[in-house]
Amino acid sequence: MLAAERNSSRLLPYHRLDLSAARQFGLFGNPAEFYIQIFNVYSRRNDWFVQYDVEDFAVDPQVVRQLPIIPSVGINFEF
Repeated sequence: MLAAERNSSRLLPYHRLDLSAARQFGLFGNPAEFYIQIFNVYSRRNDWFVQYDVEDFAVDPQVVRQLPIIPSVGINFEF
């Protein structure tokens, strides 16, 4: 198998669902916001990128998958 031209191929179509909610409040008299986010809610392992071995073209490309569900929480504040 010969390597194609650089940037000549595309990944398969994919989809994911990200959710986010935020609540504003005051912190020490300054505006602040509490948030919670969930990335990739249904944990679909889409293709993230393809790693090729440029030294040995006979080796099959390695497909690196996206991370599963990732929750996060945080606070944004201004001062």
